[in-house]
Amino acid sequence: RCRRTGCAPLFLRLGGRVAPITSRASGIGLATTRRFVADGARVVVGDIDDDALGAVADELGDAVATVRCDVTVEDDVARLADAAVERFGRLNIAFANAGTASLGRVVDLAVHEWSRVLDVNLTGPMLTIKHAARRMVRGQMGAALDLDTRDELGQVVNAFNEVASALVASGAYR
Repeated sequence: RCRRTGCAPLFLRLGGRVAPITSRASGIGLATTRRFVADGARVVVGDIDDDALGAVADELGDAVATVRCDVTVEDDVARLADAAVERFGRLNIAFANAGTASLGRVVDLAVHEWSRVLDVNLTGPMLTIKHAARRMVRGQMGAALDLDTRDELGQVVNAFNEVASALVASGAYR
């Protein structure tokens, strides 16, 4: 599509953009944060690992803000989105990166472990998109990205398409 319309690739359009990125202040989340910052974006990193948040803040300085955020707690996710607007003046991109899995056999899996996987992998992206979209609507622009990770057995289920469709259908997100 970009080749036909002449639009610039995402990495050339990040200058001045603001993005909250959920979990992790390491791995894919950290690599994405580094890339966004290198390409001119400002990032609010949310994670439950306070030490990792401190390390990313030390490494990337004023280009990032950090917020302790459990994506299964709606107030935490709202605070993450608010931090983007308070610190950098807007929110343009939301990257729902948090994810977890239970790699044990289903016959040994406790219901609370399964519930945690669903909360992090389904509710987390929904809350991230919900709270980011509310702030994007005010600013009339934005994009939501969700990282769909799957282990070899395909145990991680992702409902991003359903969440995004519901937001578009409700008129809350375009």
